[in-house]
Amino acid sequence: MVNLTDFGIGSFNPEDYADDNLVYNPLGDYLMEIVDIDQRLSNAGNNMLVIRAEFADGDLIGRKHEFTLNLQHPNADAVNIALKDLAKIDKATGAEVGSRGLPSLLKGKMRVVFVVDPKNPYQNKDGVTCYGSKVSAYKPAGAEKTETTPAAPAEAIAPASVPLTQPTPTGPEQVAGVKPWAK
Repeated sequence: MVNLTDFGIGSFNPEDYADDNLVYNPLGDYLMEIVDIDQRLSNAGNNMLVIRAEFADGDLIGRKHEFTLNLQHPNADAVNIALKDLAKIDKATGAEVGSRGLPSLLKGKMRVVFVVDPKNPYQNKDGVTCYGSKVSAYKPAGAEKTETTPAAPAEAIAPASVPLTQPTPTGPEQVAGVKPWAK
């Protein structure tokens, strides 16, 4: 089992990286359960902590998602961001990683709020510019689900001429009622 010492981190106090300025943006709030924790090398050869979670409610039940945290990186800011995210996940799950280690995260549940990431544009197969998503908040599993009504108009996030979500797939692999991740 991977542990924080594998990343050269002798001790971890989540309070040192706590961020109480969480933005609860209401664009996709899901209950997730952590199902695996692993260590992987990035394309640049840096060690990353990979936390695999599974959606536990809503339309995405059963779909997997990976949270990758750059706990070893030549850029100190990247490491600091990763430690802050780990602190948020720790707080949301109640795992107490600082005293009980990374395995305490397994089977932990939390609510995760995903929002449109205007800094992450990509071209879909039709050449349309779309945007990926990012996490805006980690919350305890028992926290109230954020409503899906946007607090601000979409134009505040991205230009009105650019779609904020991916178009619905329309190939032979897309069968009505079948979730592609459930294959």
